[in-house]
Amino acid sequence: MATKLTIVLVLLFMCAVLIGLAFVMRATGGLFWSRTLNQFQRDRNDPKYQLERNVGTGASALIFKIVTPIAIALVIILGMVLLGLI
Repeated sequence: MATKLTIVLVLLFMCAVLIGLAFVMRATGGLFWSRTLNQFQRDRNDPKYQLERNVGTGASALIFKIVTPIAIALVIILGMVLLGLI
């Protein structure tokens, strides 16, 4: 049981990190890679970084679309492991 529990918790933690990253990408409009706050403020509306914004928002949408259902399934599996059903 401890091995199953450990695996589920590690996978759930990885999902939480990815979902947190997606929230940051969505909040910053896709621009947060390697920037200080001053650089972010300066580059926020610069058309030169439009591709980076598109990639960031696309990655955020992909993470929310794929990782969120996996995290929900892992929470259900975690409950089943804790109840001893698996």
